[in-house]
Amino acid sequence: MLSSDLLREHSQGIDAGGLMVRQTPRMLRASIGPGELLARPGTIVALQGSVTVEHEALGLIRISGHGTAYLAEDASEVHLIDILDDRLCVSAPRILALTDTLSWDVEPTCTSPVISDRPLTMILSGTGQVAVQSRGTPVHLQCDDGPVLAAPKAVVCWSADLIVSLCPAPLGSPDPGAGGHLVFSGSGGVLVQPAEVDGRIRRGL
Repeated sequence: MLSSDLLREHSQGIDAGGLMVRQTPRMLRASIGPGELLARPGTIVALQGSVTVEHEALGLIRISGHGTAYLAEDASEVHLIDILDDRLCVSAPRILALTDTLSWDVEPTCTSPVISDRPLTMILSGTGQVAVQSRGTPVHLQCDDGPVLAAPKAVVCWSADLIVSLCPAPLGSPDPGAGGHLVFSGSGGVLVQPAEVDGRIRRGL
């Protein structure tokens, strides 16, 4: 089961409770200890208390110890998703942080050479929290109403049960040389931000 303010029609106020909460709509606050956090490099804006930061595999960092970590990137909006014995696919550059209770892996979103700068997907499973970031307020589109077509760099996350395929022509253009778009079909939803953002992952703190 997935739970988030993004999956409801309206959201009132800033989240309360849990290891991670939104300090503001554009900043994440995480209570460290006893739980630990995995995050993207370059997203820590402040630390308080006895907190240790270590580099992990695939460019992530581990935040441990006892204290509080504040995370943000480029003033993007922060949204929390609770995962309860379920799976979720997140566009890797849209990850801000996740609890270490979740299992994760990274795979290419698609293997076609049509899309340059092929996006990477982080596949999360188990039970825990993930904080995703969006350049502007995203929209949650249900594939139950029909397939969703989206520009790869505008996709934030999607239900892991969806079938993802590639259309070689970009949205609104018949020219296959200009890139391509992703097609999501099945039962579940796709979160799309109102901007196409570069998919590069930062390597420094």
